Amino acid sequence: MSEAATQADTLPPFKPLPQKPPKVTVEHLDGGVVTIASDYPLEDVPRSVAHMLEDAAAEYPSRNFIGERDISGAWQFITYGEAAARSDAVASAFVARGMGPDTPLMVL
Repeated sequence: MSEAATQADTLPPFKPLPQKPPKVTVEHLDGGVVTIASDYPLEDVPRSVAHMLEDAAAEYPSRNFIGERDISGAWQFITYGEAAARSDAVASAFVARGMGPDTPLMVL
């Protein structure tokens, strides 16, 4: 097998995401302080990661969300819909155990 074919087999099956080029303002202040600010206006952002997942699952339930290689090296994926269902199940389990806004939780 050629080196190019071997390399292609090891790359994840994702297309590159379009990105804007860097566009920043750098300001040097007294005392050695440097501030860097983006010159792109801040767009509306989702309230939380959970809301982003919910929105993506509603719009693209069958689209691959997360993938990892299994023991044989083949890619295994879960879709946005599957991830949202799993997330909802975990949240429901917390609520069933009496957890809520006043019961802090740390996930490691």
